[in-house]
Amino acid sequence: FLKHWCIVARVTKKNDIKRWSNAKGEGHLFSMDLADAQGGQIRCTFFKNACDRYFDIVEEGHVYEISGGTVKNANRQYSS
Repeated sequence: FLKHWCIVARVTKKNDIKRWSNAKGEGHLFSMDLADAQGGQIRCTFFKNACDRYFDIVEEGHVYEISGGTVKNANRQYSS
């Protein structure tokens, strides 16, 4: 996993908040698809407190500099 990173990308799609409840607890998240200037694509997911903080701020079509989160390979069970 990467420790220090930064991406500058345009939000191409912002998904609605999803909520869950299971034996491990409750939570919520939202995800957004990003595209950088070279055409690379990545999905970014915000959980719980980050979801609460950024959902109303992020807008489709706008460019953001994002850094400081955890980077990992997609879990194919939850992505298409």
